Amino acid sequence: MAHKFTVSKYECWWEDAASYADWKPREEAVEDQLSICFTEGYLIHKDDDRHIFVMSFTSDDVGDEIVIPTRNIKLIRKIGTKTFDKRDFDYGSYKN
Repeated sequence: MAHKFTVSKYECWWEDAASYADWKPREEAVEDQLSICFTEGYLIHKDDDRHIFVMSFTSDDVGDEIVIPTRNIKLIRKIGTKTFDKRDFDYGSYKN
């Protein structure tokens, strides 16, 4: 059995800009806050600038990707690890 790759799954809370298209008094607008966002996904890369999470895999490609600026991350917690083998992506093994 050929080993493909191992990835770890994380919960990530991060801050993002908030925007509003409606009209409101200036006194209310100065009370608006940033948004706190939640992402759960497999971390495929991280460095000083960014964390890259994905949710879907083929044998060679990824999908459902989000890139979060590292400086925006408020809390990150590992929740599991998954190892994929070459046979996991063999289409024939899933046919009835």
